[in-house]
Amino acid sequence: MDSQSRTRGSSTLSRQLSRAALALLAVFMVTVTSSLLPLRLTDPAWQLQLSAALINNGSVALLGVLLMAVANWLAPDDERLEQRHTLVRRLALLAVVGYLLVIPLQTMADRKSTRLNSSHLVISYAVFCLKKK
Repeated sequence: MDSQSRTRGSSTLSRQLSRAALALLAVFMVTVTSSLLPLRLTDPAWQLQLSAALINNGSVALLGVLLMAVANWLAPDDERLEQRHTLVRRLALLAVVGYLLVIPLQTMADRKSTRLNSSHLVISYAVFCLKKK
């Protein structure tokens, strides 16, 4: 195997890895977007659903970022792959900020849902006592 065919093979592999990475990132975006709709920003159940979707599908996004980095490593001279890699790096930075913002959101939603559940028990008991009289 000469160096020209090896270069062509790594270029083909890098393009395929790049496409797979973009597909994984698209799946992640569609999954998270579908959990966002309809928007109910103040609903604790919606907040928990959103954070669960982000956390449960985070490995898909990480795999996409990793595949893009490997594709760029295999063909460092490919300008198109370098542009895609730069775009994915910037989007990954935004995703990290999003994950950091989800942590307090999830904590707040957990507290709200626990408080709502406990107050629901108190109200249910009070209604039960009133009906009993």
